[in-house]
Amino acid sequence: MQRIFREYADENRSLTEIARRLNRENIPFVHGGRWTTTTITHALERPQYTGTHVWGRTTAYLSGPVKKVTRDDWAICSNAFHPIVSGELFERARKRLANVTYRLSDEVLLDRLKSVAAETGKLTSRIIQNSRLCPAADAYRRRFGGLMNTYALLGYNTSELIAQATARLGGMIVRRLFIQQFLDCFADQIEEVRASKRFRPLLRVRKTGLLISVVVARFQPTTRTRQPRWFIEPSRYERKRTTIVGLMDDRNASVTCIRVFPKMDYGNASNLKFALDHPWWQTGKPLEQISDFLKVLKECRRSRL
Repeated sequence: MQRIFREYADENRSLTEIARRLNRENIPFVHGGRWTTTTITHALERPQYTGTHVWGRTTAYLSGPVKKVTRDDWAICSNAFHPIVSGELFERARKRLANVTYRLSDEVLLDRLKSVAAETGKLTSRIIQNSRLCPAADAYRRRFGGLMNTYALLGYNTSELIAQATARLGGMIVRRLFIQQFLDCFADQIEEVRASKRFRPLLRVRKTGLLISVVVARFQPTTRTRQPRWFIEPSRYERKRTTIVGLMDDRNASVTCIRVFPKMDYGNASNLKFALDHPWWQTGKPLEQISDFLKVLKECRRSRL
């Protein structure tokens, strides 16, 4: 038992690794069973190993559900028997165990991410992954349904914060918020779909099954004269579909102009830099208000036939 506490608290071994090592060395659990992350966790939580006996950790009325009791309300008897591990070692293990991701509340996870953002000035998947304060980026994806949702909960859904984000992150957030406007406006008629993590989400009209690409054009003025110009680089599978294109403002923090296209037909180039007078941009149907989208979409579909 001393080894388990030492390896976890002082050697920073994972629960899985500790269990695996014990089983590999044929050190049995109770009644000859095998060690698991659960049995290791339960061992690390038992104050009895410090010589302390505890009562009243749970409570229940007759035939009622068992409820956990807060630590302050436990009945604790110190020095009840000879300790196996020191109180200091037990406390180090307890503190580390308290930081296991599934034990952390949403608020704690977001607060830690805010601290990292304040220290680095920006957030990316790699920064989160390399942070000693936060769990892995995948933990945030699983808890909040994706990094975009996580960033929105942090307040990155305001144009001021988006403008401070990295170029790639800022564009992803603007696109996420842009899509959400259509979903909010047509909750019963339009849904978001995604083939896999490799592909960006599309919109789908529930009634017809029509798939619609959503492209956000990044503001990228000309180098010498600083004339307004935008840049797009849709994937091959996006270009063949009916597409909503939104132009970002000069800070690349929000969409200011929207057009709907039957398809992204601007030649063989994989990307395009264009101004407002570009012939391709002029072929799109202007969308002044999100609420007019289905009407404009019908016009686009007619022009495609």
